[in-house]
Amino acid sequence: MALGGRVAESLTFNQVTTGAQNDLDKVTKIAYAQIRQYGMNEKVGLISFGEDQTGPGSKKPYSKVFSSLMDEEARRLVYKAYQKTEQVLRDNKDKLEKVCMHGFFTLQSETHSCDVNKGQEIKFIFQTIGFSFIL
Repeated sequence: MALGGRVAESLTFNQVTTGAQNDLDKVTKIAYAQIRQYGMNEKVGLISFGEDQTGPGSKKPYSKVFSSLMDEEARRLVYKAYQKTEQVLRDNKDKLEKVCMHGFFTLQSETHSCDVNKGQEIKFIFQTIGFSFIL
C-alpha cells in the first residue's frame, strides 16, 4: 500500500504535502516496471524493455503511439491503486485513528503527516486493534 501516506493526508487534512510525493513516485515506477519490463499488462502484452532501452537519451525500440499506450496504462494502474487505497483507508478509518491515538504514529503539524516511530511493532499493533494483514 505504497500510496497510504498520500491518501491518508488527503483524507485527513484535505491536502497533500510534498512528502507524500515520494509515494506517488514509487507507485509510478512500479506501474511502468509492470508494463515495460515484466510484461504484466494485457493491452501492452508480453513484452519487456530494459531500462537501458527506455531511459533518457536512449533510442526507444517502439513507436510514439506504443509509448502513449504504455503511458496511458501506467496512469490507469496508478489511478486504480489510488482508488483502492482510498477505499481501504475509508473502510478502516477508525483503525487508523486508533493507531494514531496510541502514539505509534507521531503527528507533525508542520507537515501534516504521520511517521511510524516504532516500525517493528506496527504489525502487532494493527493486529491488536483488529486489522488483518494479507501477505
